[in-house]
Amino acid sequence: MKLLAVNASPRGKASNTKRLLDYFTKDMHQSSVNIVHLKEFYDKEDFQSLLEQTAAYDYILIGFPLYADWTPGFVKEFLEFMGQNRESFKNKNLLFLIQCGFPESHHCRYVEQYCQRFTRRLGSHYAGSIVRGGSEGARLIPKKFFKDAQRLSELGKVFETEKQLDEQLLKTIAHPEKLTGFSLLRMKLMLKSPFANLYWNAQLKKNGVFKNRFDKPYQQ
Repeated sequence: MKLLAVNASPRGKASNTKRLLDYFTKDMHQSSVNIVHLKEFYDKEDFQSLLEQTAAYDYILIGFPLYADWTPGFVKEFLEFMGQNRESFKNKNLLFLIQCGFPESHHCRYVEQYCQRFTRRLGSHYAGSIVRGGSEGARLIPKKFFKDAQRLSELGKVFETEKQLDEQLLKTIAHPEKLTGFSLLRMKLMLKSPFANLYWNAQLKKNGVFKNRFDKPYQQ
């Protein structure tokens, strides 16, 4: 098996997606795995070079974050490019890694369904999707403190051998699908803390829009 892993995060090499891909491919034979960064091809306006690279691989993994419950814009552009060149992906095996900062992985499920339909329309084989919520900050957490590091590595190792994703590991990595009971109550209490929005407020201030945080542009 030869696997091309496409890190399709706008953050490129310094992304949470890259960290998750690293864990997934860690225990695979490194001679059969290659990780590339979609942003580099996008910045050069050269998706064609990436298309040419895919010819040498029978498995292609596309990993990306959710931005407001959908793929980043340049990921959608690449998917459209793939659609325009579907003959190059006929009979290829496609799988996806979909991650988001939301703690509930069910936010990713509609995009997962899209990826499945998209793969079939290409004439490719759908090899599954790895879904993980609560992934914001993964790039900053040391491996020994990142609870799914070993699970992702084991998932990749099994995939290399069995050519399919282990359903039990997928379920464990995706937990929680939805917050319920105590976990939901804890989240509600956390959101009332003055520290809950420190990161997001810092981003708003950095971009000069903090004063507009309560705007409702679509409300009549």
